Amino acid sequence: MLGSVCAADLNNVSDIENSNLIQDDNQLSYQNLEVSSNGSISDNYSYNFNGEYSGSGVIKSNYENNNVIGSQQISNNDVISEPQSSVSNTVLSGNDTTLYFKNGTTYDVKLTDITGKALSNQTVSFLINGKLYNRTTGSDGVASMNINLVVGKYNITASYAGSSLYGSSSVTNLVEVLSTISANDVVKFYKNGTQYYAKFVDGNGNPLVNAEVRFNINGVFYTRNTNGSGIAKLNIALYPDKYILTAYHPNGEAKGYNITVLSTINSSDIIKYFRNGTQYYATFYDGMGNPLINETVRFNINGVIYEKRTNDKGTANLTISLYPGNYILTAYHPNGEAKGYNISVLTTLIDNKDIDMYYRDGTAFAITVLDGQGKPLANAAVRFNVNGVFYDKITDENGIAKLGIRLYPNNYIITSSYNGLEVSNRINVSSSNTTIIGKDAYVIMDSINSNYTVTLVDVKGNPIGNKTVYFRYDNKQVTATTDKNGNATITISGLKNGDYNITYGFDGVEGYCSSSSSSILHVVNSTTILTGNDLTMVYNDGSEFKVKLTDLYGKPLANKIITFVINGIAYNRTTDSNGVASINIRLYPGTYLVSYSYSNKGSLDYNNGSNNVVVAKQTLNIEGKDLVMLPNDGSAFEVTVTDKDKKPVSGIAVLFTVSGVTYTKYTDQSGVAKLNIHLNVGYYNISYAINDTFCQGSGSNMILVNGTIITAEDININAGTNGTFSVKLTDAKGNPISGASIKFYYEGITKNAITNAEGIATITVDPLGKGDYPIAYYYYPTIGGNYSNSGQSYIHVSGTISIANIIDASKVVKSFIESEGKLPDSVLINGESYTLAQFLYLAAIATININNGDFSDLDSKDAANPDNYNKCGNLGNLADYISVAQSIIDYVNANGKAPGSVPSNVGTITFDGLVYAFARVVAFYGNNQQLPAYVTIKSIDSESSQFVINRVNVKATESELANINTYLQPTANCQVNDPTIVALAQRLTAGLSTPTQKASAILDYVIDNIAYAGYYDTTRGAKKTLTDKRGNCCDQAHLVIALFRAADLPARYVHGTCTFSSGPIGHVWAQVLIGDTWVVADPVSSRNSLGVIKNWNINTFTFKSYYTSLPF
Repeated sequence: MLGSVCAADLNNVSDIENSNLIQDDNQLSYQNLEVSSNGSISDNYSYNFNGEYSGSGVIKSNYENNNVIGSQQISNNDVISEPQSSVSNTVLSGNDTTLYFKNGTTYDVKLTDITGKALSNQTVSFLINGKLYNRTTGSDGVASMNINLVVGKYNITASYAGSSLYGSSSVTNLVEVLSTISANDVVKFYKNGTQYYAKFVDGNGNPLVNAEVRFNINGVFYTRNTNGSGIAKLNIALYPDKYILTAYHPNGEAKGYNITVLSTINSSDIIKYFRNGTQYYATFYDGMGNPLINETVRFNINGVIYEKRTNDKGTANLTISLYPGNYILTAYHPNGEAKGYNISVLTTLIDNKDIDMYYRDGTAFAITVLDGQGKPLANAAVRFNVNGVFYDKITDENGIAKLGIRLYPNNYIITSSYNGLEVSNRINVSSSNTTIIGKDAYVIMDSINSNYTVTLVDVKGNPIGNKTVYFRYDNKQVTATTDKNGNATITISGLKNGDYNITYGFDGVEGYCSSSSSSILHVVNSTTILTGNDLTMVYNDGSEFKVKLTDLYGKPLANKIITFVINGIAYNRTTDSNGVASINIRLYPGTYLVSYSYSNKGSLDYNNGSNNVVVAKQTLNIEGKDLVMLPNDGSAFEVTVTDKDKKPVSGIAVLFTVSGVTYTKYTDQSGVAKLNIHLNVGYYNISYAINDTFCQGSGSNMILVNGTIITAEDININAGTNGTFSVKLTDAKGNPISGASIKFYYEGITKNAITNAEGIATITVDPLGKGDYPIAYYYYPTIGGNYSNSGQSYIHVSGTISIANIIDASKVVKSFIESEGKLPDSVLINGESYTLAQFLYLAAIATININNGDFSDLDSKDAANPDNYNKCGNLGNLADYISVAQSIIDYVNANGKAPGSVPSNVGTITFDGLVYAFARVVAFYGNNQQLPAYVTIKSIDSESSQFVINRVNVKATESELANINTYLQPTANCQVNDPTIVALAQRLTAGLSTPTQKASAILDYVIDNIAYAGYYDTTRGAKKTLTDKRGNCCDQAHLVIALFRAADLPARYVHGTCTFSSGPIGHVWAQVLIGDTWVVADPVSSRNSLGVIKNWNINTFTFKSYYTSLPF
């Protein structure tokens, strides 16, 4: 049904729109329904109120009674409600509605009771497109809804929920919204005149005449007016593509259509090889899609326009003769259409790469030629242009053409051409690094073994021929030319046996860089090497002494006769496949020299040597046990001697040593040797050892002779003064006994004292006149027996001591130390003997008193020497010796003994350094009547006295001793702090206590392990000399001084001209400071030793300089 519903919408509510907005104040708040994308309402929607709506137009009552009317369906969609007790049934009726888009048509329903009476002012709910709207019926029972939905079909349900008087009812109808625009999709060829047409109608379906409508296509809006039939048209002049055209009705409806513009040019991209005959084809069509025949078309490629005529199929072609590359070809249709295509022209010359190479390293430039199908092309003539010179090459079966590059170093461009195509590449030729290869060699003068060869090669190891190589050795230089194998050979001449440095090199020419190297020439007198090692073995253990015979390069020499001489007897043995010859050793225990030789003297292969064989005694088991006894109780100490099978061995002499006395006893049939013990109370170590030609064994145990030991020292006091006298009581092991009562008796006086925790009992000695007095002391324990003890000492009472007495004593002490290199045991002052501690105390007091102008007499003090102390080193000049003197006095007063050391501003001064220093201070005053400005603290080490003072062993100056740290520092070639040198110095001096022992061990190592090599000045330095195990006098001096300094032994270099057996020559050696003497240490000859030179004349050398760091 077309048209509008006449019933009025009494509520004047807004239309139903697709915006899903409801502007009704009576909108239901308990749900929010969405309109589906097509504007329809689902068919299974149900809505519950007093009755249940199932979507089928049937209303079911929720109540049952005898008056219930059964469900019924009204054919015209009117629904009658079921009676509910006193409630009247209702009928809600409506009709399907068809309307044009937004033409103002409403959907109406009418609510009546069962008699047809209109029910006014009742709320009716409309459910459409997922939304619920409420309207109120007018006086005629009609409720209306405006329909503003988009084009489509919709189900609409009107529902009345009922009231206290009326039952519920509902009705469902179809609402169809018709479009006011009609048109078709368009498919057309480019610019063929086809137009787009659309028909527009008004709300009643009548043509919309002379109305302004709009179209949007490709983002552009166009306005047109409809004709008398409501039709508007739009010309389509777009480029080929697919578009969406949207038509807009004045009523707001918009509707889209597909516009497809087809191209009138048909072609495809091309990939082809250079000049292979492949052409480009394009087919052209007219506006109806028919072939464009015999028409002129154009092509643009690489900026050039070409005109062609189409054939009877509308196709035009273009020959592609472009150079390799990627191009865009544009085809132009007479109708103005232009369409682009990709044209790729592939090269037929490939695999050509830039080259970075070294001069004449064998590199060739290569290029591959392809045919028109991209396959390798054999037998093709390729031309290369390098630096203006042309070269023609033929490709091989793989299409490859090569050109060897032998150009001088420079940058070049190489151009390769074939079949009209050219490609260029860069060639960079660098000068070739060279390597000259030589190695250490053994050389025998005046023989075929006197030739020496090196090899010159380029950066890739290829030999370089016809080049000059220089050789320098032993102050000589010779040259030789390399052969085709890169070998240059010279003959060595005029050398004596020894190791020589040979330097060889190539100065370089155009294309080849210079290079150099060096090796060692071992000039020997034999073509063989015969080596053996010292052997240490046990008597009759089956050991063999072995030597090995090889050629100069280590290859074993088999089946050769070696002659061994032992104890004057010769033995011949044959070398095995390893070059080893062996001889069994069945000698008695002892040390033997084994000499050996190969071949005959005078022969080139003659060699000989010698080693020591030490045969040790067999070891027997010897065991004893600790012994506990009382003095003279008849006990004996026993040991048992057994063999390796634990069987007793009789008749074996055993040496027992106890308390410094050795006794010899023999084992009996049980293997037991006994020594009767008659020792005083004490704890003794007894050692024992087998004394036999073939056997050895040793051990030690302890012997405890139980009892007590009471000891005391004589004391010195001044006449008329008190003194203290002490004894010490210990058990046999020297452990103090506390709480013991000791009785003392002297000059008719008896006193008692109790030992303290240290076992010491002390009494005060009353003033006595000058003289010597015996003092006896007694210990009587309550247990009695062998544990009681007694003894006697003396009290020496002397008068006062003058400053003059101390000066005289100081001069004697100074003279003794400087002549003997050690401290005296005691000091005689004014005719009486004093300990060194007492002398030091008196010298310190005398120094302070003299400094204060006090020359009064001094009182001596009983003071003991320190228990132990280290030897004093060379510390330098001490100006503040007054403070040190006061420290000595304070320490003696507090502790009753001299200090082991005293700190000072030049370092810690130990006891021997203090005695020597203050003896010199007081003696200086006695000689000069004034105290010195400073005193040099230096060692009194007696080691320096064992070296003869001469031109190479010289006394250090005061200045040198004061700056001793200068001679311990590292230098560029004297790597004192290198970990390898430090570790070696520590290993060589481990377990050694004196500087002489340490210096000798270091010098002997360098002499024994570093070979002499002839060259000038420093080449290796200490570290590399140690690594290479060879060096000249400079480098050996670097190494020995680095080891000295690493062991904390000051050392320096000496430079002079020395007369050797071959004549005078410049020479460098070392001096190491032992005590206050610079002691010579020259490692270049095995005949030298610490302090002794044997290989040059020490009386005729010319001295040049001393150095802390060698400058050359």
